[in-house]
Amino acid sequence: MNIQVQFTLTADEYVNLMRYIVNWRRYAWIIGFALLFVGVQVYLNGPQALLYLLVLVVFGVFMYFSMQRSIRKVFDMSPHLNQPLRYQITEEEFLVITDEVQNSYTWDMFWKAREVPEWFLLHQNERVYNYVPKRAFNSAEEVDEFRKFLIMKELW
Repeated sequence: MNIQVQFTLTADEYVNLMRYIVNWRRYAWIIGFALLFVGVQVYLNGPQALLYLLVLVVFGVFMYFSMQRSIRKVFDMSPHLNQPLRYQITEEEFLVITDEVQNSYTWDMFWKAREVPEWFLLHQNERVYNYVPKRAFNSAEEVDEFRKFLIMKELW
């Protein structure tokens, strides 16, 4: 197998990618417990407890937009994130090539692989990963070939 992909990450793609990286389930549980709390308060104290719900909604909306703004700011301040990237994917290695650097990773350096709707995420550990956008592949067949390859390497 020899697949080459080339792409330049956009700010919107980076924000969407970070949504998958950040553990959104944790936030969903927190919001769920907060809504349960509000429900109990409304049941026990009547409609005046709806103020809790209003505060929770305003806080949630603020956090959502604040997080998106922060992620976009990181992208804008990090020139290495918006430069062209090229990956050379072979049976032996995953080669990352930029204008400034070239890094080679053998497949045993990856802990696991994960597929999300628009990406493959290759984890070196819990916090370090390489992202491969599906749009960078030349065809749907190449995407399938890469997916099967990751399964064969037991990263799936």
